[in-house]
Amino acid sequence: MNKENITIRDPKISDLKQALIYVNKLSKEKTYVIFQGEIVSEKSNKEWLKNNIKTIKEDKSIVKFLFHKDQLIGICNIGLRSGAKEHIGSFGISIDKKYRGKGLGSLLMDEVLNESIKKLKKMKYIYLEVFAENIAAIKLYEKKGFVRCGLFTNGLKRKGKLVDEIMMCREV
Repeated sequence: MNKENITIRDPKISDLKQALIYVNKLSKEKTYVIFQGEIVSEKSNKEWLKNNIKTIKEDKSIVKFLFHKDQLIGICNIGLRSGAKEHIGSFGISIDKKYRGKGLGSLLMDEVLNESIKKLKKMKYIYLEVFAENIAAIKLYEKKGFVRCGLFTNGLKRKGKLVDEIMMCREV
C-alpha cells in the first residue's frame, strides 16, 4: 500500500455522503461492528457526524477519518464518557475490507491514541469492546498496550449467532 495516497483527518460535514456509504458497506458485510445488516439512514448518520464534529470542538472526543486518495476507508475514535466515568475514553475503529491487513488500522490507531493523550486531559483509561473471534483486532490492541479486563459471554450477535465479547483497557 502506497502511504503517499493516505490521508488522516478530522471529519467534516461534507463527508456525509462518503460516511453513509462506508457505514452501510460495513453493515452489509456484517463484519465485527455493531451494525449487522441494518441500513443506516442519512438522517441518523448526519446526526452522528454533527455530534462527532461538536464533541471534537468541545475536546470530548477525537475522531479521525482515513482516506485512500478521496475514498473514506476507515474511522477511528475515542470519546470521553460522562459522570462517574468521565475519566474513561471509549475506543472504536473500523477499516474497509479491501484495506485490512495493510497496517492502516495501526497507523490510524496511533494517530487517535497520540492525539487523545494530548487533548483529552481528563482521560486516565481507554476502554474498548471487541468480538472474541476477531483475533487480528485483539492482537493489534494488545500490541498497543491494551489488556483484557472482562468477558461478556454471548454479549454480541454476529451473522445471527451469539458470540463472546471481550473488554479491553489500558492506562493513558
